[in-house]
Amino acid sequence: MIPALIPSAGELLGAAFVVVAALCATTVLAAFWLRRRWARLRSVVACRSRALLEKGELWVLACPLPDRSWRSATRARRRLWRSVGAAEQAVNLARSAGAPLGDLEGLARRLHRAAIAVDASLRIAGRDHGPADHGAVFAQVHELEAAAGHIERAAATAQAWITRPETAGLVAEAEREAAAIAAAVAGPGSPFDR
Repeated sequence: MIPALIPSAGELLGAAFVVVAALCATTVLAAFWLRRRWARLRSVVACRSRALLEKGELWVLACPLPDRSWRSATRARRRLWRSVGAAEQAVNLARSAGAPLGDLEGLARRLHRAAIAVDASLRIAGRDHGPADHGAVFAQVHELEAAAGHIERAAATAQAWITRPETAGLVAEAEREAAAIAAAVAGPGSPFDR
């Protein structure tokens, strides 16, 4: 009785063929169904997004993506404000120390006003997606960075000039004191004389 329950190799092969054929047919039918469903979904999304764009509710999708001009303009803006800020800080520190500044404070204010104007040009250059050449704006950025560097160096020079009298005699006095202590320690009766 037990040998009658065990299927033969031919029966197993036939059953496997039926199962594989059923799986293939199911896969093909599922692929066709998914393809039709995806096409229908895409057309619905396209129609709805077109309607929303016409209403102005999806204005984000209508905005162009940032490109190379936007990135370079943003980098130039950061460099510009970093150099202007460093120059203004140097002038403020020199002023607080009492250094003679001459017209550096006025130059720093003019630099700040010019940086505001060039920054506006850079913002426009970053939004322009056409083939326009913004070389003049970037040249102005380089000029303002150079001016900021000159102002910063001049403020540092004024600061160094004002502190020179305080540091000039300090080295000689420190050497004299070190020699006196060394002579006292090395002399007879010193605590290190054992």
